[in-house]
Amino acid sequence: WPSAFTYYKKKLLKVFSAKAILLKHKEKPGTILDINKDGILVATSKDAILLKEVQLEGKKKISAYEFACGQRLKKGVLWD
Repeated sequence: WPSAFTYYKKKLLKVFSAKAILLKHKEKPGTILDINKDGILVATSKDAILLKEVQLEGKKKISAYEFACGQRLKKGVLWD
């Protein structure tokens, strides 16, 4: 299956569903801009990306919102 990946706390995080969002912001790339039922909105250098479905290394695929809740992610924090 096509996917992208990143790392979260030094563990591989596969991104199975995401959407580019045109959004003007002044945050550093990687900053969590919002978390809601649609997913995790993360700042990029120019716009943002909405992570919708992810899978942390060794875990099952879940919605990005479930991941955010389980990891206690907070808006305004830099993606680690």
